[in-house]
Amino acid sequence: MIKKVNVTFDFDLDTETVSNVKCLVDEVSATAKRAASTKKPKAKDDDEPTPIVRLEDNKLVFNSKAAKALEIEWQSRVNIKYEKFGNRRMPIIGSDLSFDEEGSGNKLTKTNTISYRGTANKVLSEYGNEFHLEEYASGIYKMIPVGDSVSESVGIELPTPKIKKAKIEKIKELSQNNTDTKDIIDFTFSL
Repeated sequence: MIKKVNVTFDFDLDTETVSNVKCLVDEVSATAKRAASTKKPKAKDDDEPTPIVRLEDNKLVFNSKAAKALEIEWQSRVNIKYEKFGNRRMPIIGSDLSFDEEGSGNKLTKTNTISYRGTANKVLSEYGNEFHLEEYASGIYKMIPVGDSVSESVGIELPTPKIKKAKIEKIKELSQNNTDTKDIIDFTFSL
C-alpha cells in the first residue's frame, strides 16, 4: 500500500519560527502511476545472424549486431556517405569518428535508431530499404541491399557523359592543328 503525505506550514523569516503545521495522509491506489524509470530501454533484440540496417519512413533502425559492428552506442553519431565502386555508387556507413568528422551525423537513440528524413531518406531509398553491412575500412561498412528491398540493382550506375561524335572530331582536329606556340620572353610579377 502506498501512502501520500502532504505537509504544510507557515515560516516566519524574522523570528525563524514554524507555525500552523498541517499533515494530511492519503492512500494511493495500487494502480497509480509510479515515477518514470531512468533505466535505459533495451533495443529490440533480434534473431538475425548478420548486422542489418532498415530504412523506415523517417529513421534508420539498427539491429544489435549492426550497432556492435559499427561500434556505436546511445548518443554516438552516425554518417552515411556515397562512394564510387567501379562505375557504381554505393552507400557506406560509419560513426563520425570513423570518418574523422567528429560531431557530424545523426545521433543514435537508446533504441538503436537515428533520424533520417527528407532528401537523405529519399536518396538512400533508391538503393533499398534493408541493408546488411560488409566491412569496407576500419569502422566503415558498405551498405549492401538485401533481397527484395533492392530497387533496381546493387548500387546506382553512374551515367556516362554523352558527347556527340562531331564534337569529339572537332576537339581532335583543334588539338592536332594547334602548332602555333608563343614564347613569353619578358614576364615580371610584383606585389
